[in-house]
Amino acid sequence: MTAENQLPTLCFRLNERIFGISATDAHMIVGRQDLTPLPRCPDYILGVFGYWGRAVALLDLVRFLKLKKNEIEPAEGDQISNRVVIARAAEMTIGLAVQSVLGVVKLSIPEEQSKRFSDEGRLFEFTKYEYVKEDQIISVLDMTRLLHEARI
Repeated sequence: MTAENQLPTLCFRLNERIFGISATDAHMIVGRQDLTPLPRCPDYILGVFGYWGRAVALLDLVRFLKLKKNEIEPAEGDQISNRVVIARAAEMTIGLAVQSVLGVVKLSIPEEQSKRFSDEGRLFEFTKYEYVKEDQIISVLDMTRLLHEARI
């Protein structure tokens, strides 16, 4: 496997699942932020926070993807917990509320996606690829599609 067919992916945990976004879409990881609520926003927008002089919306992926809510503690061995991943795609910036950040891994880019494992909520429509690594499924999100659909 060559470096050309590997995708550096920032992986994070959310509700007992592992998600990923392309490392090129991940701009920074910050601690939980003080939020300013926005009236008349969808329930998946938790509010906005200041980031380098800009107002950035914080997206609740559990609500947006309509995943089952699950209040659990970060898994042992997670490197960072209760974080916000600042992501950029298609000239848009968003904060993703995540339970914990696992780090960057290199995943092989599949030539074709023949089988998807995740069918809960809206996850299927926003998953670009899925990988099985060390007996866990990693759902890599399509950030451009997600941001356009969320109307951020």
